[in-house]
Amino acid sequence: SVLPVWELDFGTERLNDDVTADRLRLCNSLVHASAQGANIIATDVMALLQPVPSTQTLDASKFTIETGQDYDIDSLLQWLVDGGYDHVEQVDQQGEFAHRGGIVDIFTPGSAAAVRIEFFGDAVESIRSVDLDTQRSTGLMNSCSIMSMVVPQSAGLDAAFLDYLPDDTVVVAVNWREISDLAGQLHRRAGDSQHASTLAISKWMLDPRRAVGDMDRFTRLELRPFAKADAAKNASLGIRSLETLSLNAPEALVE
Repeated sequence: SVLPVWELDFGTERLNDDVTADRLRLCNSLVHASAQGANIIATDVMALLQPVPSTQTLDASKFTIETGQDYDIDSLLQWLVDGGYDHVEQVDQQGEFAHRGGIVDIFTPGSAAAVRIEFFGDAVESIRSVDLDTQRSTGLMNSCSIMSMVVPQSAGLDAAFLDYLPDDTVVVAVNWREISDLAGQLHRRAGDSQHASTLAISKWMLDPRRAVGDMDRFTRLELRPFAKADAAKNASLGIRSLETLSLNAPEALVE
């Protein structure tokens, strides 16, 4: 997975909706990650400086549906549109929904599968997971939670992405010393922009101490081209640059 970075114009403060959805999708997937699963997330310092919604805000921006309960289907469809979902003929990707009569298919970001909600009038008769290859409904569910892909304006973004990572996370970086220095430089550079205001900076960029200062609670692995003097702390990964391999592409891939 990738935590993308916004290309933010401080003059207009416009955010890319696709990037926002990708960031929310990743946060949601981490909240619901299996205890036995493993995630590999690639990102950069700027993406970490940009805030995400807190887990409380993320939870409050969900629509929970239960079987046997009454819901106005038109209100649900409008909520999906307002929440950034695309209305399609057939659900194929996360962030899409389809509506046919009393059936609504929804694929919420961060979920392993789409869900099919069947209504009888305003009452929810059943909720099932959907096989996207066959478009057939499979296992029954008692309830489902649908995540909005739009951050509530009243709540905003005020949390650090590191807050979503479990304590047993292993963070890998090329040069740890440069991370905090670079975070500070980027924050100061944004503040020096002629279009930036103090309010905009505080809204769209976290203080570096808040964004990356919590790294100490994780196991950290630093990648170096040369071994440190303390051999006990070194581990060779056997990585070589392509320049040292054969120029023949198939042989290089085998290497």
